[in-house]
Amino acid sequence: SGGQLASYDQMKQLSKRWVVASSNDNEGEKESTFLHIGCAFGSGLVGQTVCMPADVIKTKVLSGNYSGVGNCIMDTFANEGFLGFYRGYIPAVMRQCPVIVVQMPIIEFIRTFMGLGNI
Repeated sequence: SGGQLASYDQMKQLSKRWVVASSNDNEGEKESTFLHIGCAFGSGLVGQTVCMPADVIKTKVLSGNYSGVGNCIMDTFANEGFLGFYRGYIPAVMRQCPVIVVQMPIIEFIRTFMGLGNI
């Protein structure tokens, strides 16, 4: 999604700046596989954290136990609290992060191969 790509790009830019600022040479300007994997994992966490409440509400509404989205939101918050919107978060992250860790470096490779440069 766009949020994952944006968070990946932002994490990568901040990581590169941090490495350059903490070293005496321009080592941080090089992009390594470790940088790509770490930032991809972080963007997977961000993406799942942002999307999780909508996914939980969608699943509950589609189960047919609620009269609508508003009813589902109010009932979930009343009965489960804020954390009710993050039910199943750990399995969802365990599913999402490996996908993004593979996807983002592939996107980087394709962009470089096409002469577009890195994200």
